[in-house]
Amino acid sequence: MASEASHVPRSQTEPRPQAGGGKSEKKSLSGFAVNNRIFTPKRQNESTRAFDGSDRKMSPAPARSNSLARVPMPTPNTKVSAKAMFNSVMHIDLSILDKEAKSLDVMLFHSRDRLVASLIRGITWSQWDHAMLFYRDQFTGTLFLMEAAQNTLNTGVQLIPFSRFGQIFDLYQKKYDKICYRRLTIPGGRTAKHFQRVDEFAKKVKGMSYGVGSLFSFFTFSEELHDNRTFFCSELCAAAYRYAGVLNESVSTASVYPGHFGAGVTLNLNDGASLGPEQEVVDLRPPDEKEAILVTRALKGLFGRIKSAPATCLPKSPARGGGGGGGG
Repeated sequence: MASEASHVPRSQTEPRPQAGGGKSEKKSLSGFAVNNRIFTPKRQNESTRAFDGSDRKMSPAPARSNSLARVPMPTPNTKVSAKAMFNSVMHIDLSILDKEAKSLDVMLFHSRDRLVASLIRGITWSQWDHAMLFYRDQFTGTLFLMEAAQNTLNTGVQLIPFSRFGQIFDLYQKKYDKICYRRLTIPGGRTAKHFQRVDEFAKKVKGMSYGVGSLFSFFTFSEELHDNRTFFCSELCAAAYRYAGVLNESVSTASVYPGHFGAGVTLNLNDGASLGPEQEVVDLRPPDEKEAILVTRALKGLFGRIKSAPATCLPKSPARGGGGGGGG
């Protein structure tokens, strides 16, 4: 009976047999004892015997570290470039955009305190009051920003080369508090039809006028791209989405405001398309490069004014020969 009792599993409350106990009993209970010591919460902080059954004491297991959730502290040996810090989920550099932006991605703007901009943000309950659309020429690969505006930087519907946008980015920063980029994601990627339709749309709307008349033409508004049609900024973006087959045809492009392209708002897009997170656009070019751009821009502006100046404004060359005379 004694031998049979030695094989009966002990309860968790019974003490563990001493090291000098029966060999078979220690072997059958050793695995249970190890698991009991590690995973039983009541015994987590107690000093326990070693796993080998000796009387050597073991210190309690250290608490689990949560270091992965902490922000790493800078050290003298740690060098993190500004570009690496800002090219995160919330920021994106101009140079990255120039390489990675695709047609139908959007750019959102928060203007500095102005009456019209504040009114637009108030109506749409959004922080955005202006929008542009990315367009990359499928033949040349040149990246453009498609914009409908009526301001000092642009008038009407224009295709702004992104390189030009980078050269005057400081002017946009003076005009806007925040500029963000959102990437359009289409399951399966953009097709040849998407690119073809965007190319057609860009050629048709280029040079059209800016206007907000479509906001009030509830019964006469048409989605046709006729010559007399006007666009405001977000309407142009929505019309491009609709023309490319991304925006559902049940949505009136005149009812789409800049805030509808912001985070937290769901546009009625086709085929599971969606816009990615808002990434603030920053300029991480070296200071000397920025200064060179400013100097070049100033010289071009000066030469342009001289070239376009009327002839009467230019200094006259001195008259040759003996001119003048007196009467005799």
